[in-house]
Amino acid sequence: MVPWLLKRKRNLSKLVVIFIHCHICFWGYTIIDQRYGENSAYCQKGASNFCLARIQSQNIHGHKDSSGPEWDIERYSAKEKMIKIFGTEDVIEKPISDELDVDEIERLLTSFFTYLDNRPYIKFYNFSTGTQEQFGQIYKRLNTDLPIVAGETQSLHYLVKNVFYFYRTLGKNRVDFLKDVLKWESNILEPLMHTFYLWSTNAQHLPNLALPIPSLEHLYEYACFFLETLGGRNYLFRRDPKVRVIAKFYCILIIERANSEDLNPNGIDIRPHLQLTYEEIKNQEGLNYRNAYLSELKELRKRYKLI
Repeated sequence: MVPWLLKRKRNLSKLVVIFIHCHICFWGYTIIDQRYGENSAYCQKGASNFCLARIQSQNIHGHKDSSGPEWDIERYSAKEKMIKIFGTEDVIEKPISDELDVDEIERLLTSFFTYLDNRPYIKFYNFSTGTQEQFGQIYKRLNTDLPIVAGETQSLHYLVKNVFYFYRTLGKNRVDFLKDVLKWESNILEPLMHTFYLWSTNAQHLPNLALPIPSLEHLYEYACFFLETLGGRNYLFRRDPKVRVIAKFYCILIIERANSEDLNPNGIDIRPHLQLTYEEIKNQEGLNYRNAYLSELKELRKRYKLI
């Protein structure tokens, strides 16, 4: 046989073998994908049935639970929540005064945790203690292992630790708990975050709360984490835009407090964050306290000679 014809025949045989292998692989993938789809649908259906059974067993869809109020997750409007927690609906439009008495701050936080204890989604976590104690435990865990701010990008190990910081430190159950609070209480998030910020500046005068006293040094480290590190910015990026800009606003206030007390060991320059956050808040829809945020940031921009 002619050499070139023999070579051509061999090449053709290789192509046939490759085609058969590809066909087998595609056929196998199709079967696996089909089986996976069936199993996935079965699991989703099972999970849905399980959740419906849980809901029916706990009577949270418009029925009354024997232990107290109706367990309808969407029962309370923002106005009703405000009245229930803060005693007034005025906080919908304007923030609580920064000059609020410490006893009133304690009352507001106690009222919030009592309200949270009775929320239906909290019941699913089966906590052995109330939500106030859960927040206290979360804070203690966060303080035992602070995130890495300086030198995060110098080591892949440090970067990975920061990216998975909250899951690594708190565990999935507590992270899911915090995410649920952010989700279901999003319509009262602004007054809540403002109240917690006031607590952070007056915690030493609130001994009756089951919450550890936050140190400015630790608050400063977390503010730097969210504003300056890849891991922290990654967490904020995955949150709702409104949550992200409000968190950045309070991070700026914390770093400014640290600056005023000469506590800036990481050498953070907040001027770029002031400019960026000001523009983000100005363009962010759905912020009830937009004018208050912008007014505060404007004063800081003047102090740092940005305007």
